[in-house]
Amino acid sequence: MTTTQPTPTNDAAWADVPALELAVTPLTSEEVLARISSAVEDERRILLAGHNLHSAYLFHADPEFRDFYQKADIAVLDGWPVLALLNRERRRRGQTPLPSDYRIGSTDWIPAAIELPEVSRVCVVGASEAANSKFIERAQQLAPATVFLGIPGNPWAPEHLDDVATKVDEFSPQLTVIGMGMPLQESIAVELMSRGLGGVVATVGGAIDQLAGEQSHAPRWTGRLRVEWLWRLASSPRRLGHRYLVEPFKLIRLLRAKRGVL
Repeated sequence: MTTTQPTPTNDAAWADVPALELAVTPLTSEEVLARISSAVEDERRILLAGHNLHSAYLFHADPEFRDFYQKADIAVLDGWPVLALLNRERRRRGQTPLPSDYRIGSTDWIPAAIELPEVSRVCVVGASEAANSKFIERAQQLAPATVFLGIPGNPWAPEHLDDVATKVDEFSPQLTVIGMGMPLQESIAVELMSRGLGGVVATVGGAIDQLAGEQSHAPRWTGRLRVEWLWRLASSPRRLGHRYLVEPFKLIRLLRAKRGVL
């Protein structure tokens, strides 16, 4: 049985990344915003995620996490290695490589998304109470007419889910961003959607902390030089050491095992 992410039926063009045995939706920030705008206007529910090496590892290691991505409508390129491997495949097929605009993180589109005229109710799930409040305070300055519901997620316990689901259901957001880290945020998103959460649902990792100013954000030049991961590792070695220095090798072993290569 294949573990490659299937192509859901939606308006985003999916592309295979054979080296990682998964699929992505190569979109720029502007294209993501257009899809959010369209979904809100048409009252459609879409699930928006991103793929990087961390998610690729979990995709192959965790069946529940893989199920989340198989439900996703959009999985943007949230990591330079994923874009590089996709471009390698495009070159092999005689296609033009995609420019760096197609590598986007959640912080690239969230500020503009909350300013969209179609978006008037935004739910922010995740981060500490202080970071969540600061995020909303800053977001409110960008979009004063938008109503925000903040639900901190740190600390988190499974018994919090019922209360969160009730609050979200009563608020009926058009855009919900869930920043709890992988794979917790994905399991929360699936559970909330199974309870009827509509609108645009996006898993955004540390974007809430970053946009709140509680977590350092890699400078733009590090992305252009493809050393963003190194900057993040130096900024938080204990938190990210395993992800950047160990997980890539675990991913290689998983992929080799699935292909029958010892």
